[in-house]
Amino acid sequence: MNNYSLFYFSFKESDNNMETIRQSYLNAVNELNQELLATKEQYEQLDAEKQLLNNQLENRSDQQNASQIIGKHLNNLYLKYSSLPIRIFIV
Repeated sequence: MNNYSLFYFSFKESDNNMETIRQSYLNAVNELNQELLATKEQYEQLDAEKQLLNNQLENRSDQQNASQIIGKHLNNLYLKYSSLPIRIFIV
């Protein structure tokens, strides 16, 4: 082989190495993008589940608050009217 052939072979081999490196990086980036997309989808699903649970908890809290308010009013009515004398009329 002459010097030109060696240079061309070396250049061609370097070109092939660069393409291999480029493909390797592209594959790594694609894999990372797929992992990122899967993580994003999991996050969105968990966020939707969290919102649903928060809504259920809020509704339960509202129901408990309503029950407590009703209980307080009933207790107040009992206290207000329990001191009144009971009169029985017999006809």
